[in-house]
Amino acid sequence: MVRRWSWLIVAIGCFVLALGPFIDIGSTRIPLPYAIVHWLLGNQYRTPMRFATPGVFALAMFVASSLDRFLTQLNLDRVRRWSPSPA
Repeated sequence: MVRRWSWLIVAIGCFVLALGPFIDIGSTRIPLPYAIVHWLLGNQYRTPMRFATPGVFALAMFVASSLDRFLTQLNLDRVRRWSPSPA
């Protein structure tokens, strides 16, 4: 249960970092956490979209772990009977 929600937190964090250093709303510029990460890493991490890939993987893990309980409760005997078994 805790692991499932930790994947969601990682995904949200990665997507916030993927937004970049600033967001412009009207005429105001709001700094985002990526500006701090960029500074802490010595200005080496120049492309914030790099955080989108781990965010997608973390979101996929959240969805898979959320559906795990549901899929184990389904009666899939009919499907298993017709699926090829490993040799």
